[in-house]
Amino acid sequence: MALGSGPGVRVGEFGNEGSGGQSYLVYSWQAGATYRFLTQVKPDGQGNTVYTAWFGDQAEDAWHLIASFRRPATDTHLRGFHAFLESFVPAFGHLGRRAFYSNVWVRDVAGQWHECTEARFSVDPTGRGRHRLDFAGGAERDRFFLRNCGFFHAPTTPGQVFARQSTADHRPEIDIDSLPRGKPRL
Repeated sequence: MALGSGPGVRVGEFGNEGSGGQSYLVYSWQAGATYRFLTQVKPDGQGNTVYTAWFGDQAEDAWHLIASFRRPATDTHLRGFHAFLESFVPAFGHLGRRAFYSNVWVRDVAGQWHECTEARFSVDPTGRGRHRLDFAGGAERDRFFLRNCGFFHAPTTPGQVFARQSTADHRPEIDIDSLPRGKPRL
């Protein structure tokens, strides 16, 4: 159930890969720009879990709510997280795509930040079924990367673990309680 969303965010439902809530920010993304994301996973004390996500353009000093959802009949904190790079339009399969992930941290329930310097590469059924082989992932200096499409040949082996250099001097300083929560959805 959607609890709230920020300006410019579209909220709905999705299926095919399961079912649940969907939200996305309509934003004028710029290639080469740095964006930041923050996700909170927190039990609500009534047998449910609330998932909330925020977005920020690195060029500004502000966080914007994407959306907040309540998942019923769960009572959990974050157990793991994933990043992905996807091309929804097969006609654009000849265009290469890259995404970089740097300064990755997780905050525990005691409020302590822990840096994530290792990641394990995986693929979806398209990669496992060898329908496309132009996918890769890894680490370059202090960031992880994902790459797909463009018909290159250097696939990364699923399950491979990568380590990036530490960015410990860039520990997040975020007042979680002051982040925008949005207007309740009816």
